[in-house]
Amino acid sequence: MVHRPAPALGLLAFGFYLVHATYHVLDHHPENLLWLCHLATVLVGIAFLRGSATVNGIAFLWLLIGDLIWVIDLANGAEFLPTSLCTHVGGLILSLIALAKLGMPRQVWWKAMLAIWMLQDVTRQSAPPAGNVNLAFGVWPGWEGVFSSYLVFELMLLVSMLSFFFIAETVTRQILARGRKPATSLRWNRAA
Repeated sequence: MVHRPAPALGLLAFGFYLVHATYHVLDHHPENLLWLCHLATVLVGIAFLRGSATVNGIAFLWLLIGDLIWVIDLANGAEFLPTSLCTHVGGLILSLIALAKLGMPRQVWWKAMLAIWMLQDVTRQSAPPAGNVNLAFGVWPGWEGVFSSYLVFELMLLVSMLSFFFIAETVTRQILARGRKPATSLRWNRAA
């Protein structure tokens, strides 16, 4: 099904990303532009420009997991950057708007995971290991004692994220389906 593009909302998503990206470039940490939650906002922009439910579905799943990790990091004392609200909150709001317009197609969960694997490869090729962007280089800080190796951690991430994405897609599709059911109405029997 082809959906009508919404260029203004797409450009707004790109603007959100650019605001936060500017901070990281000026802070001399451009590798932070590669975090999946930030790039998800770019995907939301692309989804609006192309009218693509699949691209937005991937972005939505990325934002759910990325925002969860962001909130956990903040709760554990990570620095709060006001510009991060643009990608984490603004991107999620725009993705929800796109979900209402475009829906959530089936089979997005595995595509979101495949895209993360590709993003991790790009991250390993272009970002310094010290930042551990997209957890592409090591165990999440503070969890080193839980996992015997990075490989075990990666396997846990794989299973956890695949499960999370599958459940999130299923629940989102159910919620959207409930919202689209037509209201019951009285029908007059013409034969009477």
